Amino acid sequence: MQKILVIIVVIAISFCGCTQFHGDSSVTNEDNPSVKTTIDEDDSSEYDQDDSSEEIIIVEDATYKLIDTKYEEGAISINYPQILGMKDLNLQDEINSILEKDAIDNIEFFLSDKNLKQYELTYIIHLQSERVFSVQYDRFISSEMESHPQNDSFSTNIDMLNAKRITLTDLIIESDKLFDLLDSGAFQISEYDIIFTKDQAVSILEEHNEWSEKKSFKNVYQKSDIIEGGLQSELYSYLTNDSLGMIFELALVQGSHMSIEMKYSDLRDVLVKSLLVRDS
Repeated sequence: MQKILVIIVVIAISFCGCTQFHGDSSVTNEDNPSVKTTIDEDDSSEYDQDDSSEEIIIVEDATYKLIDTKYEEGAISINYPQILGMKDLNLQDEINSILEKDAIDNIEFFLSDKNLKQYELTYIIHLQSERVFSVQYDRFISSEMESHPQNDSFSTNIDMLNAKRITLTDLIIESDKLFDLLDSGAFQISEYDIIFTKDQAVSILEEHNEWSEKKSFKNVYQKSDIIEGGLQSELYSYLTNDSLGMIFELALVQGSHMSIEMKYSDLRDVLVKSLLVRDS
């Protein structure tokens, strides 16, 4: 099998492109004008966390750069981020290996599918700081054997100090508190989820037994964020500068998936803040 890796020229980031960022600054690699490095940077490195009445905000202070990388073969097109500019090159390689592995996970299965018409993976950068990196992948799969294409989403959160995945069970120490907040409607719809309203999301959470009872929700929580040999979880998490995002898997007729966000300040009693901010 021959793999083709292409470094994509990114002149501007827009919502119609394959890659979306919360940041808006970018520079061109002068040594090679065909390579565009996109940077999400902020000179500030402070973490705002005061008393319980204050919001918890993570400032995106990353000094490393991002390069949009593409894997293409047959009907398959996969875009994923890679990191450049870290002082610790071994750590950088380990992080890039995680990002690449998650993006092309189970690709051998789809390469062997003779009925595959299209497989496309794009991504959204939700958080880019020195402490943590969070990316959401959106996947479109079309097959001759299926009457409707499949759309799903998953995510990768990385501890940038240790080159390890961060899962929902790492971030939230008590599933019951998370359930109570969901049950009370203490969340908002992700800005990238254009399908559902808040009322619809509340109804969907109430209708699914896995999410409407504490015991069953705990099981979903414990098995969240698994990417190995195919997407194996009903729930994936991502991180923004002020919120924990959650992607719920739905039936195709319901829209395939739903993304909601909960403020860190609402989760402060169960949130492992040390995973989100560097020691001062």
